Amino acid sequence: MNSNLARVMEKQKEPVTVVIVGAGHRSLLYASFAQKHPDQMKIVGVVEPDNERRKLTMERFGIREDNCFAELESFIRKPKMADAVINGTLDHIHVATSIPLLRAGYDILLEKPIGISEDEVLKLYEEACRYDRKVMICHVLRYAPFYESIRREIAEGVIGDIVSVTTSENVSYHHMAMAYVRGKWGNKDKSGSSMLMAKSCHDLDIVTWMMGDVRPVKASSFGSLRQFRPEQAPEGAGTRCMVDCPIEETCAYSARKNYIEQRLWRAYVSYNTHLGVKASDVIDELKKEDLYDNSLIIFTSDHGEMLGSHGLWQKMCMYEESVRTPLYMKFPADCKPAAISIESLVSSIDVLPTICDYMNFRPKSPMSGRSLIPLISGKSSGRERVFIQYDGNGGRGNFQRCIVEGDYKLIVDLFKDETFIELYNVIADPQEMENLAFQDRTYRMNIEEMLHRLREHMRVTNDLLELPPDIYDRFLKSYTEFKA
Repeated sequence: MNSNLARVMEKQKEPVTVVIVGAGHRSLLYASFAQKHPDQMKIVGVVEPDNERRKLTMERFGIREDNCFAELESFIRKPKMADAVINGTLDHIHVATSIPLLRAGYDILLEKPIGISEDEVLKLYEEACRYDRKVMICHVLRYAPFYESIRREIAEGVIGDIVSVTTSENVSYHHMAMAYVRGKWGNKDKSGSSMLMAKSCHDLDIVTWMMGDVRPVKASSFGSLRQFRPEQAPEGAGTRCMVDCPIEETCAYSARKNYIEQRLWRAYVSYNTHLGVKASDVIDELKKEDLYDNSLIIFTSDHGEMLGSHGLWQKMCMYEESVRTPLYMKFPADCKPAAISIESLVSSIDVLPTICDYMNFRPKSPMSGRSLIPLISGKSSGRERVFIQYDGNGGRGNFQRCIVEGDYKLIVDLFKDETFIELYNVIADPQEMENLAFQDRTYRMNIEEMLHRLREHMRVTNDLLELPPDIYDRFLKSYTEFKA
């Protein structure tokens, strides 16, 4: 949390009361602060047209039933019941929903972008001024310590006069295809926002924030849609990826690869608790249809969330909060053993081979993972090690490679020409607070052996990166241990 905001909230004797308007993923993420800090924030109401989603939110935050509304009009007709509102509605109704809330007396935390046109943004500004209300936009990068530090250095003149600010938003090919071609932002007429506004308004905000009081003289936007056009379709491509496309198996944009096998954008096509469907609902329906005893049910997640641990948010790192995920499997009633709990290293890439093995299905091509059936049946002791890879910011020169083996986890963080190495005993130090890589006299052998196995894995998997033989010595020369 921003330090200034934290100090303000500390002065308050009572928690800030908040109503959620639009109980989507972002709203619930921001609202989760109330669960971690009930002395500072309390969710007291929800406005959400989807019945299941509204019920889920009510149960999660212990909201009174008479404070749950299907329409915004029903909510604002009631006397003011909270200090503020989290508005997480869709882009094209941000302003249309916010103005009635301002008039009803509420301050607003508004998900970005503010609106979809200059006129409606200015209209919102005028209304906020007229009613003396606060509208805080969720440009969360401003509150990241990294950007705060840069902004402070600029403001204090430490790095001199700024003559140019350049930012790059390197959207991965699969993110572009699944979110802005196939996804909910794939059509501006439906979503209201262009791809630039939906994905890069953070960058636009950071640029203007870094400029301080310097106002731009001119703004220009240029570009074109070149790649995702009918005439650019590969030869022989079908009309529907999973229906009639003969090249789907080798296509980088395959829905099967991205949604199912690699699970990069599974939330777009599967049941999800923040979308109002609980696992218990699916189980109840299976039991109702007399299918439960004959069903294979798998509950897992493709990643965790940092939620402030190590001063980080989201997921893009190798710490336990991000990479350690649950895996529950319920096999049909005739499978043995009936119940078992296994403490063994497994990988998310093992899920699909397990399903195929159970169904006696033999894929045409080999899969990266391995079936967990032998482990579950007691015929195998499981993996000795797992490997984790992150290439999300490759365009900026940021890559991560990781190996988990026994009690230890080795992380190699590569950023342009810099390399940072971390070694943790995740059993003795589950919060990963002591980086053992600085204790080279004690752990050099462990680190060199794990680096050797990591290099071999990268070679076998045709990794485009290489770890230099002296990478550990380079790290020790470049960094010294910091202790608070």
